[in-house]
Amino acid sequence: AWQAALPALFVGVALRPSPALFYGYTAATPPAPADVPGVTFEPIDRTLLARADIAGSAPVRQEIGWMWPSLDLFYMQGLGQAAIADGDVVCFCTSEYVSATLCGIGIATTPAYQRRGIATAATQRFVAEALRRSLTPYWECSGENIASMRTAEKVGFALIERATYWIGSFDSAAPQC
Repeated sequence: AWQAALPALFVGVALRPSPALFYGYTAATPPAPADVPGVTFEPIDRTLLARADIAGSAPVRQEIGWMWPSLDLFYMQGLGQAAIADGDVVCFCTSEYVSATLCGIGIATTPAYQRRGIATAATQRFVAEALRRSLTPYWECSGENIASMRTAEKVGFALIERATYWIGSFDSAAPQC
């Protein structure tokens, strides 16, 4: 019903549906963290991000900057895991938000290191830390992101909701007088 009103509300804007999936981690115990040969996992904190011997921390700082008011606030309240291979951050899993009882997960893996179980192992460690802090982790991803869905499900997240976002650009709309 409301979808029929979209063209009138967004005159001249080409909209397209984008499916979204929301997962929750409902188990009482954390998943067993997997080992990945040649990869170490470290908590994302001030010490890690200041290390000169670790490359690839700029994207981690950038992700935190998008989600948090400041790095200092993330260091005080956030959590994260970094996967390091050959002195480079190849995957990171950070809290996009934290409330008194919930946290949302953001994750990225360098393309050359995808499909090796690194994202799964980083997420397992993230979930263990979230549960240690009495936080329930949540995972949100596009319904088109198969790798993200599989990672969430492998770690033990359960699908709790499907939604549809409508995406468009006002730049594509003709100016209205």
